[in-house]
Amino acid sequence: MEKFFRAKFSDSGTETFGDFRVSLGNKSCNVFAEWTWNGETLTLTNDRHGFFPVYYFCDKNEFAVSSSIEKLLEIAGKIEFDENALALFLRLGWLVGDDTIFKNIRALAPESVLTWEKGVLKIESKEILAPKTLNISRREAIETYAELFQKAIEKTVPPNKKFIVPLSGGRDSRHITFALHKANLQPLACATILHPPPRANEDARIAAKVCESLNLKHILLEQNRPRAEAEIYKNKKFGYSVYEHAWFLALADYVSKNPCVIYDGIAGDVLSAGHFLTDKRLKLFREENFHDLAEDILEAEGYIPKILTKNLYAIYSRERAVNHLIEELVKYKNHPNPVGAFYFYSRTRRCIAPVSFSLLGDSVQVVMPYLETEVFDFLSALPVEMFLNHEFHTETIFFAFPEFANIPFEEKTAPLVPDTEYFRRFSRDVFKFSRTPRNRQMTNPMFFLSRFLRASVDKKYSRAVVEYGEQAIHLLQLERI
Repeated sequence: MEKFFRAKFSDSGTETFGDFRVSLGNKSCNVFAEWTWNGETLTLTNDRHGFFPVYYFCDKNEFAVSSSIEKLLEIAGKIEFDENALALFLRLGWLVGDDTIFKNIRALAPESVLTWEKGVLKIESKEILAPKTLNISRREAIETYAELFQKAIEKTVPPNKKFIVPLSGGRDSRHITFALHKANLQPLACATILHPPPRANEDARIAAKVCESLNLKHILLEQNRPRAEAEIYKNKKFGYSVYEHAWFLALADYVSKNPCVIYDGIAGDVLSAGHFLTDKRLKLFREENFHDLAEDILEAEGYIPKILTKNLYAIYSRERAVNHLIEELVKYKNHPNPVGAFYFYSRTRRCIAPVSFSLLGDSVQVVMPYLETEVFDFLSALPVEMFLNHEFHTETIFFAFPEFANIPFEEKTAPLVPDTEYFRRFSRDVFKFSRTPRNRQMTNPMFFLSRFLRASVDKKYSRAVVEYGEQAIHLLQLERI
């Protein structure tokens, strides 16, 4: 059951409901949220980066807090959308800053102290400061990164030394696995999630090679839920704040039956591999050309003009989305790596972090070594030029573990899986969902019918559902709230 606290203030006093003292997350690993009610004041605090997802609702003399947006929607009653947040979300697939797509519900900003007393809400948040850029050679930076990360791994070992490592074909989880091996620490298993079509299962192929080289148990987690069902469930768990990650339910299902500690490689790519960093984006940041930068970050309109009603497409316009994104981008202009800082505090914090807490729930204790203070502070202060070729993390792994340099990484250009039956089933389920009763009209009904009929007769077109399916189901759910 989701933890929550709710209070109503009136002349006759304060009426309260729910949980009065709550500690969530993993405070020893610097990812947490806590609140206490002392009979007069509710005090809510969270971690340095705001990675543990916690939300609050405030309307006149009523206040509520929870890690579940679904719970706050239940409390709020009347639902209004935040037009700026939703316009941007439609094109980005995740939220920025402290947005939710609902007007009266907000995410708690990083390192905040929130108090509510007798109808008065106060929030004090520490500013995200830009670190001073380090003057350091690439070789010294690689050696220092390797040393700091090894210390972080050894520092975060769970007391009973029993844990699993979700292992992909990339760098973040591999670095964790090798560092654990170097510290003579062996996971109970490495777990790799099999992807739904059309993505190839390069993760499984490469992770198997890593496990074989270290003599580790390797388990594969299959997708056992119908895609549409998984999307609907995921959206509720995430509070309608992420398009991605339904495939992670395979891991959630596993840990619900096998409670454990997991090592999460979150932020390794943004902090040390230059993920999302390009010469063009860096140039636009430095020129403070935020309009063109926002346009570069946002994807093309895609299916949005066709899936929304004409009226709502005008309300949730691209211009509105661009302007809202600009407001967020400006915050990071003085950072040594402004592109990385933006993606860390928006996509990594608001889109990736909830997987480990909103989705996996209480069945796991999560260890996040890339967020260890020394590691994070060092990587954040490195010159952005270190990451432009996207090889810094790879070079660090090769330096620290040369004996495993022959193991390849996933092949990004691996052929897609043409599972026509899977695509048609997903298309059919999206169409069936579009035919169920709704509370408001946001989508164009003909969009779903025309695509379902075409997918039924055209094998090649059937795969289109993976391009619009996540967004379609999300909007159909919003119509039903």
